[in-house]
Amino acid sequence: MSTVSKIICYPLKSGAGVCYDFTHGNENGLTGDRLFCLFCPETKKFVSLRDNHKLEDILLDSNEFAINITVGSIIQCFHLQNIPNIETIKMWSRNVEVTTYPGAISDYISSYLKMNVILAKVSNFSDYKQSFMDTGPIHIISQKSLDALSRHVGLGEISASVFRPNIIVPDFGIENETDIKKITINDFVFNVTEVTERCDAVSILHRKLQSVSDSPILEILDELNDFDGAVFGIYVRSETDFCIHINDVVEVI
Repeated sequence: MSTVSKIICYPLKSGAGVCYDFTHGNENGLTGDRLFCLFCPETKKFVSLRDNHKLEDILLDSNEFAINITVGSIIQCFHLQNIPNIETIKMWSRNVEVTTYPGAISDYISSYLKMNVILAKVSNFSDYKQSFMDTGPIHIISQKSLDALSRHVGLGEISASVFRPNIIVPDFGIENETDIKKITINDFVFNVTEVTERCDAVSILHRKLQSVSDSPILEILDELNDFDGAVFGIYVRSETDFCIHINDVVEVI
């Protein structure tokens, strides 16, 4: 048995995270998580940290009338158009219909990133295949595993932000996280969709956030997994609508 120690949402995919004391959601993830993304207008493909590490600097906050963009201490407010633009973009192998925001807000973000992008928002909130999620809607890591990885890497304490989790627990209370198939949080049931295989974004964030010249995280994770993939943390999906809070009980079942 463990507890929830941190809850984080990322309004912009690959953007900055926001911590909460409580949140709610459904089978498609936490409310407000990864509602927006950026895409290249020429290729119609979404833009990730692997394309531009400065994405992680951008905090997005929105309501039905406006979108606020925060970078460092600078906040810019953009009022929304009355008539939305609808396009189809490529999210990995999926075609996803999105609401787009060309013009001033996309120009502002493009100027900061120094690359041409357009801001987009999920159009169909009820269809997981039309979302911006990876192979699971909620990513959970344990602090115990992170501390152990830090010792193996030997470059100081690794920030949890490197892995961009939605939920952090102190410890799953199980030796091998690959054996976890189902958990409960606040008595709500979540099924494991995947033990999370990590990509180059982890190395990029390790170098960026902690001023590391060369990150061996992926190689070490692969070695710790008997050279069967650089896995760390789990993706889970809820069976029902849910509400979770800091200090809620987490159990492997």
